[in-house]
Amino acid sequence: MSVADTLYHPGGSHLLVTERPIAAIIFDFDGIIVDTETTDLQAWEEISRSFGCELPRDLWHSIIGIAWKDLAFDPWDCFEQQLGRPFDRDATRARLRHRRVELAQNLGTMDGVRAYLSDARRLGLKIGLASSSSREWVERHLTRLGLLPAFDCIRCADDVRETKPNPELYASVLDGLGCRPEHAVALEDSPNGVRAAKGAGVCCVAVPSPATVTLNLDHADLSIESLARVPLRDLLLRLDFSIASRTPLTIRRYVDADHDAVWNLHNIALDGTGAYPGNGPWDDDLHHIPEIYLTEGDFLVGEREQRIVAMGAIRRTSAEGAELKRMRVHPDSQRRGFGQHMLDALQRRAIQLGYARLSLDTTVQQVAAQQLYLKNGFTETGRGRIDRFEVIFYEKRIP
Repeated sequence: MSVADTLYHPGGSHLLVTERPIAAIIFDFDGIIVDTETTDLQAWEEISRSFGCELPRDLWHSIIGIAWKDLAFDPWDCFEQQLGRPFDRDATRARLRHRRVELAQNLGTMDGVRAYLSDARRLGLKIGLASSSSREWVERHLTRLGLLPAFDCIRCADDVRETKPNPELYASVLDGLGCRPEHAVALEDSPNGVRAAKGAGVCCVAVPSPATVTLNLDHADLSIESLARVPLRDLLLRLDFSIASRTPLTIRRYVDADHDAVWNLHNIALDGTGAYPGNGPWDDDLHHIPEIYLTEGDFLVGEREQRIVAMGAIRRTSAEGAELKRMRVHPDSQRRGFGQHMLDALQRRAIQLGYARLSLDTTVQQVAAQQLYLKNGFTETGRGRIDRFEVIFYEKRIP
């Protein structure tokens, strides 16, 4: 069972939403931050052609992510076998190094990298880097890109006895960050990198680079096309990580004994928004929560100091879609991150229930709610009127 699945208390009364807090994100360098895998392949192929040789792609793919010193064989043997004679390996190696530097010297960051670094810092995450390349290579590129200060801990081939797929690099980064492996996520583009992260007990996301897009990365926990396609917060929710609010909030499933507290919270939270029509048949769902929400959706409440201060629900609308309903935070508990914490829990629950699309509506008067939804990737799909209120409709596809 997933660490973010719901678990019953003894006796089966409360169904808690358990969470795995995220503390750190660890980047690979080549192929994740800068696409040096592609330029490296170009350099190798140019050297190969200068000898009239061919660099076998399966050979190249097998060494991606491994330091030269840790290779189980010498790639130059392949050239010598094709040539049928010895050649000056030291001079050829120097040519290769020069061409690698030349081709990579003007490369920018890969799509989504800067946003991930910025979001990770904003979320309070520690940021690490684990690379089988030399420190000189990594820090030269990070410096020219202005990214060196973004990392709290960098470990390279120079810092360990054995590089990827050995997990030593990741173990060293975790130690430097002071982070346990179960509270970190790694971003890798190669099979060797994924094996290293998983070997250290770190959840790993595969983000194939152009040079590794055809390789088998099925041993990763998740594979995404590009960092630019999946925002960091959505990625963490998809992986069942939680992003802590500034003040502890215990989130659990609604039980019948919560009815009066939920009803009161609903009325108090709406009263100050200018979007309170008074009680009527439009509130009937709150008197039938088990039947309406708990069969193919969920209704969650957030407690602080044994008092319900936040709530929200998911209700099925189609085979792949659900709507968010009844998002409320008590006025005395607003501006503490509770709305975000509830939204995270509801999105995580929707993913667990197999939904791929979320929709919701809010009134134009509820400006804070609009800002929250837009910040979390919801897009406005239209406007209309419900009774005397102008309403904005939002939708989002979830990972």
